[in-house]
Amino acid sequence: MVGESGCGKTTTGKSVLRLIEPTAGSVRLKEVELLTLAPSRMRAHCRDMQIIFQDPYASLNPRLSDSEIVAEPMRNFDDPAWRGAGALRDRLAWLFAKVGLRPEAMAKLPGEFSGGQRQRLGIARALALNPKLIVWDEPVSALDVSVQAQVVNLLMDLQAEFGITYLFVAHDLAVVRHISHRVAVMCLRRIVEIAECETLFTDPQHPYTRMLLSAAPVAVPRARTTRTLPIGDPPSAINPPAGCRFHPRCPMAGPICRETTPPLAPRGSATDVSHRVACHLAS
Repeated sequence: MVGESGCGKTTTGKSVLRLIEPTAGSVRLKEVELLTLAPSRMRAHCRDMQIIFQDPYASLNPRLSDSEIVAEPMRNFDDPAWRGAGALRDRLAWLFAKVGLRPEAMAKLPGEFSGGQRQRLGIARALALNPKLIVWDEPVSALDVSVQAQVVNLLMDLQAEFGITYLFVAHDLAVVRHISHRVAVMCLRRIVEIAECETLFTDPQHPYTRMLLSAAPVAVPRARTTRTLPIGDPPSAINPPAGCRFHPRCPMAGPICRETTPPLAPRGSATDVSHRVACHLAS
């Protein structure tokens, strides 16, 4: 999921996990509607959904050792497979090795780790309960480029090994293109385009998507590119405009864009739902 800062990406991820209670909509996990579940029934599904926060230090308790941080969710759910000191210790050693941390790191505190190591610690905590879904909220934005590559490769290896579904929230379009299968573009709390990754990057239909891709830096320094720039200033996210959310900055906007909110509809054939666009002017 990509979009400008403040458009609602993090809020969407937290709403999926019910860390924020949504005011409308639907969230289904394995055909179960989560928004209607009572807290007592929701707990049974919490172990299948985890989150990696943007700041790898603020999301870790500085008073707990690294092993206690990773063991905490396992103790909370009291799985019989991990009862007993020996079984729990073996599970922790396996998790630390899986994310590239040495066994001696289990006795350290988060403050003794670098940013990349802290993010790996957060990944180990998220994997502790064998989740089916992990929400990644800007997991590499605070890391150096070389460490970013290590963490992204780790994410892809873990997904291939365990079959985990990721909801990956990011600003870096290069990282999104490298790791994602499908991409949703959000503008002022609405998804305006969703498509397979390569389709979105090679054939974007919404003017807002084209603007985002145009703003991304090109790896070839002397390459000449044509940039699609928005007009005006971004509207208020608290009081968004009527009609299409992007129309105040869209050079193509017409009267219908200012009056009617476009539905997120399939592009071209009505039976092809792989590429959907919320734009009156999309082909």
